[in-house]
Amino acid sequence: MISTKRVAEILSDCFLKKEEIVDDKPIIEPIYVESIKITFGLHPERIKAHAEEIGTMVNELPDKFKEGSSFLDMCITKDGKLWTGFQQQMEQLMILGVAAGKLEYCAPKKDWYALPGGMPYVRITKESKDEE
Repeated sequence: MISTKRVAEILSDCFLKKEEIVDDKPIIEPIYVESIKITFGLHPERIKAHAEEIGTMVNELPDKFKEGSSFLDMCITKDGKLWTGFQQQMEQLMILGVAAGKLEYCAPKKDWYALPGGMPYVRITKESKDEE
């Protein structure tokens, strides 16, 4: 089950720590994920450590995400249950999914303005579909 608490915990763990930034530069090459308003830099090894759990949560999204659907539809699970009512929590799962290679954007950010609600469309990656 997708858990708002667990999504937030994983994202928090994957942010770069103070000691991983020296002179305003990361000491490792982060995974950069462009999100709705900002770009996030996440620790690649910690994302990798959480990848299986992230994939499990992503695979709980409705089946329409296998082909691609609006970010705005990420609030429910494939069995029709509302797992969150907050776009911020949906965005956290989207960021983790993209960073872990479990989700991908259907169009580049420069084209999102033309999509309904100006929000990204995302799809479950082939890799993640194969894990089901």
